[in-house]
This record gives sequence, C-alpha cells and structure tokens, in this order.
Amino acid sequence: MNFKVVFVRTYLTMLEFSLYCLTVLQHVLELFEDEVAKRMNQLNLLRYQTRLKEARNDQLTTELNMLRLQSEQIHHTQLGHGPIMQAIRSVENKIEKVILKHSEMLHIGRTYLTIRDKLQEESFTYVTTADAMKTEIERCSRKLAELRPIYQDAELIRDKAKTELQRHEELLYAHRKRNELEISSLHRLVEVKKSKPVPQKNPMMEQELHKLDVGGIGDEVEEESTSEPQTRLNYCNNVFEEMKQVTGLSELPQIVKRLENQQETSTQLGLLRTRNDDDLKRLRNQSREMKQHLTKIRTAYEVRKSREESLEADRRRLVLEQQQELKELKDTVSVVEKQLTHIHLVIEHLYTKLRLVRMASKCDRAHSTVRAKETLMDLTAEDLLERCIELQRQLQTDLEDYDLLDEEEKLDEAVVR
Repeated sequence: MNFKVVFVRTYLTMLEFSLYCLTVLQHVLELFEDEVAKRMNQLNLLRYQTRLKEARNDQLTTELNMLRLQSEQIHHTQLGHGPIMQAIRSVENKIEKVILKHSEMLHIGRTYLTIRDKLQEESFTYVTTADAMKTEIERCSRKLAELRPIYQDAELIRDKAKTELQRHEELLYAHRKRNELEISSLHRLVEVKKSKPVPQKNPMMEQELHKLDVGGIGDEVEEESTSEPQTRLNYCNNVFEEMKQVTGLSELPQIVKRLENQQETSTQLGLLRTRNDDDLKRLRNQSREMKQHLTKIRTAYEVRKSREESLEADRRRLVLEQQQELKELKDTVSVVEKQLTHIHLVIEHLYTKLRLVRMASKCDRAHSTVRAKETLMDLTAEDLLERCIELQRQLQTDLEDYDLLDEEEKLDEAVVR
C-alpha cells in the first residue's frame, strides 16, 4: 500500500511537473513567437530601408550622371560648340522677333485706339455734318438751276453777237478790198495818163480835134470818172440797208451806238461766262468733295458697325466660355468636396487608431472610444491632423524609451530557464 501510495504520489508529482513544464513551454513559445514576429518586423523594416536606400542610391547615381552630362554640355557651350548654342541663338532670334512683333502690335493697337477715338468724336457730329452737307448740296443745286438758264441765254447772245461781229468784219474786209482795188485802178490810170506824150498846142488842130472828138472823149471820161464812185455808193447803200434790217434802226448814229453796245455786251457776257465757269467748277469740286466725305463717313460707320458686331460676338463667346468654366469649376468643387470628406474620414480613423494604441486596458479603450466619438463631431480636419501628429510624436517618444536589446536578453534568459 505504501508502495502504491508513493507511486501515485510520484506519478502525480510528475504530472504536476509536466503540466508546469508545458505551461512554461507554452509561455516560452509565446515569447519566442513574439520575438520572431518582432525580428521579422525588424527584418522587413530593414529590407524596406534597404530598398529605399538602393532607390536613393540609384537616384543619386542618375543625378550624378545627369550632372556629368550637363557639365560636359556646359563645357562645350562655353567653348561655343554643340547644339545648345545653336538652340540658344535660335531662341534669342525668336525672342527678338517676338519683341518686334509685340512692339508692332502695340503701335497698331495705339493706332486703332486713335482711329476709334476719332470715329467716336466724328460719330457725335455725324448727323449734324450730314444735314449741313445735304443743305449745302441742295442750296448749290438750286443756285446751279438758277444760273443754268442765264448761262444758256448768255451763250445764245454770245453766239448771236459773234455771228453779227463776224458778218460785220466780213463786210468791212470786203469794203477795204474794194477800196484797195479802186485805189490801185486809180493809180494805174494816173500812170497811164503820165506815160502819154503831151502834144504841142496848135490852135487850129485843137479846135478841129475838139470838134471831131468832143462827144467820144467826153463820154469816155465821164464813164471813167463816174463808174467807180457810183459802185462804191451802191455798195455802201447795200451795206447800210443790211445793217438797218439786222438792227431794226434807220439812223447811222443809232446803228453805230447799237454795235458798240453789243461789243460791250459781248465783253460782259464773256466775263459772266468765265465767272459762271469758275463757280460751276467750284461747285462741282465741292459736290465731289462732299460726296467723298459722305462716302468716308459711311465707310467709317460700316466699319464701326462691323466692329461693334464683332465685339458683341466676342462678348457672347466669352460669356459662353465663362459659363463652361463655371460648370467645370462646380464639378471640380464637387469632386474636391468628396475628396475632403474621404480625407476627413481617413484622418478620423487614423486619430482613433492612434488613441487606441495608447490605451492601457479594454475598459479604458472602450471609454476612450466613446469620448473620441463625442469629440470627433466638433473637430475639423486640420485639428484632427494636428492631434494625429501630436499622438505620433508621443508614440515615437514612448518607443524611444523602449530598449529592444534589453527585452531580447530577457527573452533569451526566460527561454534558457
């Protein structure tokens, strides 16, 4: 019995020891698993840091190669070779061309502004100027209509006077020619008389010759002495009769006075015609200038009208573009609001997690969760982000006090025991 009791006790002791060993082993395994998890986390962190450093090293290598390439290009550029100098020169030329075009555009813009101001000033007096020009044109037309009959009458009188003067000149020329012919015939008669020899006076012969030839010689001399004056007298009578028929007067002084008056009238008509020609030319020039000015005003009006229409079309186009931009901005604002809402939810979640990390027990965590839900409703995204940053700093400060090597040694000692 004693042996059985001892055996049972021994067996129970061994069972207790086994249970204790199992408990210790379970605790050690948990510690080992935690340590392995920590080491794995550290390994992953080191791998991540290594990848970051490798990426940073590749980036720095690329930057170094780029800097070397840039230094070589700068060296070639300083020497004046390479495509960069050509590109720089082409860019400088383009800049100069752009500057010239900009100055030309400014000059053209100032010119257009001056023209616009001038047109605006003329537009204020356009109606008054047009009415004044219309009134002047009507006045000149009336005056021209009044002067046209006078001009036509003057032309008729001038033509009649010219015809009369030409007829009188022809009569005077014919009379002068006739006188010259008469004078020349008288001169020839005198020469003939002078060339005949003068006979000696024989009274007996003279008496006989006078008795024989008195009738023939007397008729011949009488015919020679009376034929030419009679012809001239007939010619003068004919001229006088024609002048009486033309002028309607019977007295010679009245006819002479009438001819003198007609000469004066012809002179006055010539002066009046010259004056009328000058006035007509001046009126035509004024009419042409007024028509040109009116054409210019109409052209300016059409240009201004087309410009206003183009400005109205540009304004409508700008209104449509602004409406389209406003619609796009509204869509962008709606997208940004959605993104802000999502960011706010993410920041709230991060804030909640950071607060839960710093809690000690489940009870405190539950109470802190309730309080966080109550306070989150009153905070903005900026305040939540500031609090998250503050909690992160506190967590980093707490982790700095945590000695990883000391904890590893403690774990090793626990495993050895």
